[in-house]
Amino acid sequence: MRDHVIISFDHLNPPFAYMGEDQARGFSIELIRAAYAHERIDVTFAPADGPVTQLIRLAAGRADGAADITVTQRRRAWFAFSAHYHVEQLMIFGLRHGPVWPGFRHFSGKLAVKANSYVHEYLIRHHPRIPLITVESTEAEIEEVRSGRAGGFAATRETGMALIAAGQAPDVIAEGTPFGPAPLALAAMQDDDQRVIAPFNAGLDALVRAGEVDRLRAAWLIAGGHGEGAAL
Repeated sequence: MRDHVIISFDHLNPPFAYMGEDQARGFSIELIRAAYAHERIDVTFAPADGPVTQLIRLAAGRADGAADITVTQRRRAWFAFSAHYHVEQLMIFGLRHGPVWPGFRHFSGKLAVKANSYVHEYLIRHHPRIPLITVESTEAEIEEVRSGRAGGFAATRETGMALIAAGQAPDVIAEGTPFGPAPLALAAMQDDDQRVIAPFNAGLDALVRAGEVDRLRAAWLIAGGHGEGAAL
């Protein structure tokens, strides 16, 4: 077992992970750091441009783990996953003064979505008739809606609400109710299960029993919190 790991993270994924003024911040950053610290393992966080880049760096050996990766059958063929540490809810977002979201059955437009994301795979599997516009970031999803090219965008509830709360998307609102779960986990290469995933799981279990995961969730995810002194 090593005493240091490199974890890649999506640097545009508040409130879970993002770059602050001088360091990585967010719920997942604090949780992963604390879980490994319990096992006396230091963490270096390496920013990446989205989950696709995270997994490419992981496969290339440039990182030991990738944060906030949702589990899919396709990904299980390549990667080992930790126990999930949070379950996000998938939501549709639209413009505040735009058309009311009619539900998947009656929607006739296009939805913007992050390319190769869990939300992307979920929509293809469960709502295959909906045309999708794939982009690289949440900001690009919003731009597709503002331009009229998409009638809404699909993202996790926490990500969308964090952008709204931070004042970065005052014209955007959550539409309807959540339409699916997205459990977040730490990913590693399959042969790294024991040296990367096992110590994380042990530390995570200790944090859960100590109530630390609930405290972090309250600070970063509940009631619009972004952690003590955090700035998006």
